Amino acid sequence: MIEILQIFVQLLIFIFITYFPFNSLTFPKILIHYKSDFFYFFFNIIFLSNILLFTSFFSINFYYLFGFIVFLYFLIFIFYFKEIFHKICERNNLLIKLAFIFSNLFLFFEIASNLTIGWDGLSIWLNKANNFYNGNNYFDLNSSYPHLGSYMWAFFWKNSFLQLEYLGRLFIVYVYLVTIFLFSSLLTGHKNFAKLLVIFFLIFFSYVKDLHGY
Repeated sequence: MIEILQIFVQLLIFIFITYFPFNSLTFPKILIHYKSDFFYFFFNIIFLSNILLFTSFFSINFYYLFGFIVFLYFLIFIFYFKEIFHKICERNNLLIKLAFIFSNLFLFFEIASNLTIGWDGLSIWLNKANNFYNGNNYFDLNSSYPHLGSYMWAFFWKNSFLQLEYLGRLFIVYVYLVTIFLFSSLLTGHKNFAKLLVIFFLIFFSYVKDLHGY
């Protein structure tokens, strides 16, 4: 039961830290033309990725880094609380929003029920994630492979209440789903049902073949 609750909390954390600091409320003059929340998620994922890429070259305590990011975003959240609350209550694209939440939860639970990692995940990416999880930085790696994905893996693994390895992998799945839903939001002039069909087929054909989120 606690592990199930952790998965729900993990999704809320992902949504929270990728809705800030850039959205139509905080930067209305710049982002007013982007109507979909998935644009904001996408922008903020890029922003967060660059922060984590920079910090990966230093031995920075994950707890302090996570706490600092959450604290700053929480201040923004409090300042725009009323507007955010009304935005959440809007019925616009409610079906798409619910589909996004359920898609994340479905794949999260699929990973939790099948913790298999392929040979490259075990021999390369998990070793990198362990390096960062244990407080080391990029310069402690003995590999020329890209490292940002493993750094994110370790970052969210460390900053989960239960600190289970697969909980860090969930963020990669979240990013994957944001990109699919962002693509569907570009299909202007199409009804939500048509967008959901596109989303379903993209998820089915790109994920279901034993990727397991690593």
